[in-house]
Amino acid sequence: MKFKQVQEQPSKTKPQSKSPYRLLVFQGIFLLAAFLAGALVYRAGFLTSLSAFVRQVLAEGPGSIQIQGPLAEVQENLTDEIRLYEENGLQTLFIDLKFEHYQKMLDKRAEALDTGILQTTDEDFTPVQVQLKDGPKLDGKIRLKGDWTDHLKGDKWSFRIHLKSEGQILRFRQFSLQTPETRNFLNEWAFHQNLMDEGILATRYDFVNVLLNGRLLGMYAIEEHFAPELIESQGRRAGVIIRFDEDLYWDNLTNFWQDGIHVDGGSWMTTNESSADITTFQGTKVDLDPVLKAEADAARALLRAYQTGERPASEIFDVELMGRYFALTDLWRACHGVYWHNWRFYYNPVTTLLEPVAFDNEPFQWCRQNASVSNEFIANSSLFNDPEIRAVYVRELDRITKTGYIERLQDQLGTRPAELESALRVEYPDETLTVGVDWDTLFSRQQSLAQELQPAKPVKGFYQASGVMAGDTAAPSLQVELTNLMILPVEVVRIEVNGTPLSLPADAEGTLPPVIDPEEAVFTPTYFTLPLADTSPWKELLPPQVDAIVRLSGLSTEFRAPLNGAATPDELLMGPLPASSSLAELLKKYPFLSASTDETSLLVAPGIWDVRDDLVLPDGIALQVSAGTALRFETGAVLLARGPVNLMGTASEPVILTAQDAQQGWGGIVVLNAEAESSWPYAKVENTFGIARGGWILTGGITFFNSPIRLEHAIIGNNQTEDAINVIHGKFAFIDSEFLNTFADAFDGDFVEGEIRGSSFHDIQGDAIDISGSNVTVTDTRLERIVDKGVSVGENSVITIAAVTMDTVGIGIASKDLSETHVTDTTISKARFSALAAYIKKPVFGPASIEATGL
Repeated sequence: MKFKQVQEQPSKTKPQSKSPYRLLVFQGIFLLAAFLAGALVYRAGFLTSLSAFVRQVLAEGPGSIQIQGPLAEVQENLTDEIRLYEENGLQTLFIDLKFEHYQKMLDKRAEALDTGILQTTDEDFTPVQVQLKDGPKLDGKIRLKGDWTDHLKGDKWSFRIHLKSEGQILRFRQFSLQTPETRNFLNEWAFHQNLMDEGILATRYDFVNVLLNGRLLGMYAIEEHFAPELIESQGRRAGVIIRFDEDLYWDNLTNFWQDGIHVDGGSWMTTNESSADITTFQGTKVDLDPVLKAEADAARALLRAYQTGERPASEIFDVELMGRYFALTDLWRACHGVYWHNWRFYYNPVTTLLEPVAFDNEPFQWCRQNASVSNEFIANSSLFNDPEIRAVYVRELDRITKTGYIERLQDQLGTRPAELESALRVEYPDETLTVGVDWDTLFSRQQSLAQELQPAKPVKGFYQASGVMAGDTAAPSLQVELTNLMILPVEVVRIEVNGTPLSLPADAEGTLPPVIDPEEAVFTPTYFTLPLADTSPWKELLPPQVDAIVRLSGLSTEFRAPLNGAATPDELLMGPLPASSSLAELLKKYPFLSASTDETSLLVAPGIWDVRDDLVLPDGIALQVSAGTALRFETGAVLLARGPVNLMGTASEPVILTAQDAQQGWGGIVVLNAEAESSWPYAKVENTFGIARGGWILTGGITFFNSPIRLEHAIIGNNQTEDAINVIHGKFAFIDSEFLNTFADAFDGDFVEGEIRGSSFHDIQGDAIDISGSNVTVTDTRLERIVDKGVSVGENSVITIAAVTMDTVGIGIASKDLSETHVTDTTISKARFSALAAYIKKPVFGPASIEATGL
């Protein structure tokens, strides 16, 4: 913004009118009261005038208001300060509070300063009006936020704001404001960008200028709260977020602090992740939605099972995301985010696992200089103690500590860090203070952690041979004792005697448990007995060289550890996902199944077969269904696979998956995290009635999650589910296929990429094609008798529609919420409401567009 500079004019002898003179006097009195007696301003009710004055300066430029005389210097200082902030490139947020509401916050702040801890409830919220510069005024509610009183220092306090209705600021409906230094300036922002780029949920984070009742407070960090927009903006299905309730923890602290006993914890009462209640964000709203309530119940049951130790963490949390989160947290030394009372978890309704939601991390601030996440928290959280999570942590740490990782992150962030650092320097000009991203420390951390993955000696051990000497009648064997010296699981690959490998017994546990707490290490040896086919090395003058060949779980690099000679209940099924069976169990249960020679696939013989119970395949196993096969599932049964499902029909001998009772239907097909593409030529899937088991509630009769799928000459329909087929986070191709007689939508694609070509959709009771956050092409396709929308394009999608015919539809093409729709050579007839519609459904996205030619 450019301000017009007003040149000082030479005085003239012509008398001035009384009106300008009075205006100048009024301005002088006003500025004197507003800027030299701030407390009086608040109590005298001048806030509205002051706010209007500042808005005028911001809107018209500091030079638009002229003061002469002694107060000119006051105006000059004010306009110089406003100009600095107005030119920092950040948006400006106005917060307006009535006197009595501001006084309520003052009283709450005084109470917190008295005890040393800020305790908040919903009763602390008070009405507020907020507005971005040039934006609409939005009503909401506001309260102070933060746990410790560092959030209440001076005049820059931290706030939590909830907006009413569809109001949003920077696409946030609920958000927090806090000083940039609270979370170590740009480091928190950069860490969040890194996490989101790695597929880990994190609160969106930015910076704004803030004025409270016309008073410029300076720059603030703005962070979204745990609302639905957080989930949906990052490619997840709408769902619930839960946490360990920390209220009891802070109540216990306050119990001591308010009496002047400043201790870090209660004396005899223990408050931690094991004793904390589990609560759901926006619990009242969730309880009113049957689907969300079921998901919340399942999520809390999972977290409760973790609390009580009924199930290992690896069966409750998404192991890949959790291990990756720990690794990135370690790289940024962001330990504060993994204290138990800062954990937040999203329940993924498709995988029925909990995912971390990162916030309040404070990189490079809380952890000791050389500490790692594991050193800091391994003794305090069984989450990191889970061997599978630690193995992923190691693998991810190996990946992110390789040369080039941080450099790629810098390239992705581009010029934005420099722009934000320049903005922060307006308020924090001290060059000795690091307000930008601390790249030097990040590179140093990377180098240090890379070295941790190259231990000098990961294990120590002893051996003793039996039955190798003359007169020893015992069977020749080698007893080995190994102790892990690492805080990470270590796999024993083999034992070598003079370089000759000895394999571990088939029933041996080859993974050594890690040291749980390096500060108070308790070492637990693991013992192996290996048969010796060759005893000659023990008949030499010198004893043989015995080595253990090991590697850190998750990595391939092997370490050689020389050994010293020495003298001397059933697991509970947790969660709604059905348990998988072994290959042997499946082959015994279903006579129509056979295993491939390499045991990577299950083959279904041609014929008509009835399937009782759920057919759940082991992880990574493919299912190959031969041409001329019909699988008839009993009511409610589900086909669940974590590998590709190939229905290999032909024109004369299609593959059919249906229900034994068409009136009752069957659950449907779910494919999770299959790396290889599923191929369905000449396949027919019908009579799916969906899955609703506790917290496992899917909208699709056919669901592909993070798994590619290709249909050719396939027929999908006659279903009773919200979506006949739902593809999430995957690639797809529907070629020359037919979708018919659906209960609601035919195809629902969420965050997908693919094409629909030469296909037909008819007699659809909802949308024929419904995509969100996706990139799709539809060509040479016919849509007929569609009750709702022929093509629904939502949530920042891009779609190309060419040579498509629509006949008898509700709305032909609907483009919503920042989506781009390109239409060519398409015919739409008998649209009951509209052939084309572009509109905003979710205000957090923005307007959509349609570009149509040859329509």
